This record gives sequence, C-alpha cells and structure tokens, in this order.
Amino acid sequence: MQTQIARAMFQVYEPIVLTGSGAPELQTICKQLGLSEHRMSYYAVRAAALGPVVVSATFYHHTLEMVSPAIPLAWSIASPERIVAARFEAVDQALQRLLARQIEFNEIAEALELVREAILGCSISGRALFAAHSALPWPSEPHVALWHGLNLLREHRGGGHMGSLPVKQHQC
Repeated sequence: MQTQIARAMFQVYEPIVLTGSGAPELQTICKQLGLSEHRMSYYAVRAAALGPVVVSATFYHHTLEMVSPAIPLAWSIASPERIVAARFEAVDQALQRLLARQIEFNEIAEALELVREAILGCSISGRALFAAHSALPWPSEPHVALWHGLNLLREHRGGGHMGSLPVKQHQC
C-alpha cells in the first residue's frame, strides 16, 4: 500500500517540481546569467544550494565528462546564491504562467502546510542535496514555497541513491 501512495504522490508533485529544471523561464534566466554551456543550467541550479563546492560526486550517476565542464565554471559566472535566487524567480514566473488562476487558492496554503509537515519527518542523513536545499530560507510566496517543499521531497527521495554508495565512491 505504501508503494501505491508514494507513486500517486510522485505523479502529483513531479510535474510541479520539474518547473524548477525544465521551464522556459528557468532556461531564459540561466541564459541571462551566462549559464548556457555544458549543461550548467541543470547542474548549477540543482547544486547551488551546496555552495561553491565541486559537485561531481553528487552527480556520480552522470559521467564526469558531463558534470566537470559545468561545475565549477558555473560558479565563476554566477554565485551559487544568485543561482538559487534565479531558480526561485523562474519558478515563480513559470507557476504564475501555468497556474495563473490557481495561485491564490486556499488549497495552495493548505498543501504547503502539509508539505512542511512531511519535511519534518525527513532525515538529512546521506542526502547532501536535500540537506543543502532544506537549509535555504523558504520563499515568501506560497506557490513558490510549495514548489520548494515539493522539491525538497523529491531531493530526499532522489538522495537515497547517495546514501547507499560505498565511501570510496564519494571521494573525488
């Protein structure tokens, strides 16, 4: 039964979360920042919450040839803090475009409170991206805060593969 609930939740929140990595607004902002080469718009926005670190081990399931040209070059173009802010800005724009009428609904605030409650039960152990993103201040706009919370749940779920890696694979 838990698997069915998890799958149902994934089908609901995954399309919302993907606005933070695939919306045209994000690509426009990344291009304006100069983050258009070597998949920087993908790696930089996901890893920016970690700060200016080498993130190749975090994306170990991608080849070094994919990650290495993007990071740390991205940090020399725009600071991780600016990239985090740009991502939230792009998510705000994308959700306003996609959910223009629904943004003001009370259900957004209700869903946000449920997501915040769910986050309280998530451990940061072995989940570097989840830990880094959970340390970020929550956006003040409820629809962007809801996206942030759903992104945290996704990073927590996705971070499970990091917790199972042997220690030697974590080293750069």
